[in-house]
Amino acid sequence: MIDAEVRVSRRAVLAGFRERLLTVPDTLVAGDFLTLVDLPTLHMAVIIAAAGVADGCDLQVYDPRRKTLRIACHRGFSQTFLDYFATVDATVASACGAALDTGDPVMIDDVTASPIFAGKPTLQVMLDAGSRAVHSYPLRDDHGGVMGVLSLHYRSVGRHPGQERLAWATERAMARFTAMSSPPVALPPADTAELRPS
Repeated sequence: MIDAEVRVSRRAVLAGFRERLLTVPDTLVAGDFLTLVDLPTLHMAVIIAAAGVADGCDLQVYDPRRKTLRIACHRGFSQTFLDYFATVDATVASACGAALDTGDPVMIDDVTASPIFAGKPTLQVMLDAGSRAVHSYPLRDDHGGVMGVLSLHYRSVGRHPGQERLAWATERAMARFTAMSSPPVALPPADTAELRPS
């Protein structure tokens, strides 16, 4: 019952912000939005915002124990694509794997001309999904730790406007949740000798 109520609440929040998310990616970091959402709702909001700039999108979260990326939310892909990229590490021939490996955005304007995909089964998976270009952005927390990767997919080759701002807003919004869930830093014990009156 509680799960059903949470799902209804998430849908209501997303419905209220849908138009803003589609046209203004900075909505992801707006105070009035962030005070209403939890992390799963934020993930869904990123996918909604991505619909304003890309034909498809997948948001992967990083598992530091396994050193892998796992798809948390997505839009515009077949089950075959989702199964293939369900879990990715830096060794998988992919834009997201390369972004994880290098820590830099990976801009593939034409998947058929990219050395990342050349001769790899990943190329056919991308083409079957209708992805002719993919731009993957590593998402880092305030301390430089990897939180995940945002990948934007396009049916046409080339660069596409608006994606940098979306990637920035996604990173900042996710960093807020990471900071809130981090355990507090333990302070060393005080030297009580300094507190005694002389």
